[in-house]
Amino acid sequence: MTIMDWILFGILAAFVCLWEYYKHIKTKNEHMEQAFKDFINNIVLCKVEKENGIYYVYDILTDNFVVQGRSAEEIDKNLKALSEKMYMDWQNNTFTVVDMIKAKEAS
Repeated sequence: MTIMDWILFGILAAFVCLWEYYKHIKTKNEHMEQAFKDFINNIVLCKVEKENGIYYVYDILTDNFVVQGRSAEEIDKNLKALSEKMYMDWQNNTFTVVDMIKAKEAS
């Protein structure tokens, strides 16, 4: 083999390695993108209203009723029975609906 053959072989080997690395990175990004979409789809933004001692939880995107209860524990039990999604207070997105109701009950 001549020096030119070794250079062409090296270029071809480098191209194959780069192509395999590109496919690996592309697959990894697709998995991360899907994981992010799944995470975002598990968040439900809600508003909470209290009337006559009963808390009512509504999905703000659809304006549909979600659950009701007299205490944070009852709301928590009802939300867990409904689904494994994260129900977040839309006015303060650092609180779950249950945490927000607990804070209201404490004050």
